[in-house]
Amino acid sequence: MNRFCWVLLLFIFGCKSTPDQFVYSSGALKQDNAEFLQQVQAQQFNKTELAQVAEYAFKNGRCDKALLLAEKFQLPVNLRSAYQTLFQCLMQKQQFAMAERALSLGADPAFVSSAEAEQDTALVLAARFGQISLLKALIRRGETPGKAAFYAGVSGDIHRDPGLSLQLLELFKPYVSRAMLRYRSGDAPVLYQLLSNQFPEAAVIPVVRELLQLGVLPDDGQQRNAVHPIGATFAYKDTPLLLVAESSQIAALLLKAGADPAARAKRQRAERLAALRAGMNTKQGLITDIRATGVQVQDNNGSRWLDWRHIDI
Repeated sequence: MNRFCWVLLLFIFGCKSTPDQFVYSSGALKQDNAEFLQQVQAQQFNKTELAQVAEYAFKNGRCDKALLLAEKFQLPVNLRSAYQTLFQCLMQKQQFAMAERALSLGADPAFVSSAEAEQDTALVLAARFGQISLLKALIRRGETPGKAAFYAGVSGDIHRDPGLSLQLLELFKPYVSRAMLRYRSGDAPVLYQLLSNQFPEAAVIPVVRELLQLGVLPDDGQQRNAVHPIGATFAYKDTPLLLVAESSQIAALLLKAGADPAARAKRQRAERLAALRAGMNTKQGLITDIRATGVQVQDNNGSRWLDWRHIDI
């Protein structure tokens, strides 16, 4: 029997399902929203039963259907399970327009806590996906942007839009603190991550300029090692300056803000040391042997060992 006949029989014979039967047996949750509401209305549920249908829909993972019922029949929107709320469910499913509607109906923006050390909040998710209207709604509800939300929005790592990064930066400006500017995710600070995304230079310059004016450190990057097969490691700092062309406008902004102009040369030296092999020539002679502590070179005066620090390349 198809679902149309099922609905028709309900009208003809007055066969009314219980809320759980309607949700779990009728297939109503698989229908589009218009048909779903028609089937709900055909059942002639009372207010209590409608609330139960909404709760069953929510617990079945269909938070969109639960919100539709809440909107249509003025039902509570703060449904909650052991691991999420209705609003949280909408946010985690990236149904942001519906989440904003839930807020307007009085949904609590707080998420049910999880075991994660740094659980995403509504602000973090909205910032990560560039949902400015939703962010403004959350701020109006008293939510205060923190360092994770600032990083998620301004870095542009997920929404991939430097224009949105700039808008989010402007939105977050009243809340900016030193902790927000120094925050690292996956050991990458915000400016470094922004430039790692390789956005077009013209698009990202306004964001870089604003971040530097706010006090982001121009050399805040990541520690790296160039590793020689013999086991020697050569540390250098991968800074924002190394992510852009030497002649770029962004490089000029970084240098003006105090970036180390020798950063590129330091990386090049580390990489060249890691690439040295026996048989190669250095300015100090032919390499005849390599050990973890240094290299042996030979010139017209004979052989000698050089510490890695003293190799001239």
